[in-house]
Amino acid sequence: MDAAGIERLSLLVVHDDPQALAQLADRLAALGHSVATAECGADALDRAAEAPPAVVLLKADLPDLHGFEVCRRLKAQHATGGAEVIFLVRPDEDLDRLAGLEAGGMDCLVEPVEDAALNARTRTAGRLAQQAGAEAGFVDKDGLTGLWNRDHFEIEFQRECNRARRYDSLFALVLLDVDDFGPLVAEHGEALGNRLLKELARILLDQTRESDCVARWGPDQFILLLPEGNLPKAIGFAKKLFAAVGQHDFRAGGRATRISVSMGVASRQNIGGRDPHDMLRLVRECLREAKSVGGDRIFYHTCGEINPVRT
Repeated sequence: MDAAGIERLSLLVVHDDPQALAQLADRLAALGHSVATAECGADALDRAAEAPPAVVLLKADLPDLHGFEVCRRLKAQHATGGAEVIFLVRPDEDLDRLAGLEAGGMDCLVEPVEDAALNARTRTAGRLAQQAGAEAGFVDKDGLTGLWNRDHFEIEFQRECNRARRYDSLFALVLLDVDDFGPLVAEHGEALGNRLLKELARILLDQTRESDCVARWGPDQFILLLPEGNLPKAIGFAKKLFAAVGQHDFRAGGRATRISVSMGVASRQNIGGRDPHDMLRLVRECLREAKSVGGDRIFYHTCGEINPVRT
């Protein structure tokens, strides 16, 4: 990470158009990343084996091996299995996005890729690769989503509580639960449920900062620790996240579907002088209230009261 807090990533860009390949590589290198390139699937596999990347930007329609096959082979190797793969597709290309996810891909980007989308997706993929524990012996991860696990979150939460008591600093918690997850899995199967949770994890990382701690809290629950978060900021963040999830097309039973989530929000700013550890109980109470009125809601705690957020 540099002085500006930008994570330096090892990237592999794979494209059969030399001009497009050079432009993408230059744009990513300008951000300070280490960039390797390949013009076909076979070369991509060789380059990845020589120097395993954290993230692969991979054109789906390659002349020798389809990008899905390249992705499957990368994921099958121990050295490259932790890389996150983003497919590059043409605007007129009819990509089977579900097949891409099943091959091991994280997402796709439509060319020509805008700078904001390129930066955001690369950043998110890098965080997933790092949190998935590409390094040997890494144990603080959730095996399915690649997010921090509950044990790691509790360590970070304790650290933030200590800092709050010492410096009177603020932080916020957001606890998120997928509505009707059990019936969805019962109808479409566990594999679909797992894909949904992985895709939801990517959305959470897309919406958060490097300094935030994003963890899987339960089978269908996620918790976010937001340092320096006051209540208005935490509620604003929760509303943005709520909208991003609600507008996203997930895949279920071969078709696009929408899901809803319930959230609880609490900030140290509004706990009335209580111990910071009480925030975990309060944010759970807010989530329970959201679920009790049918879900698809956000509730927040302030000064002893639990109130709904207008979304």
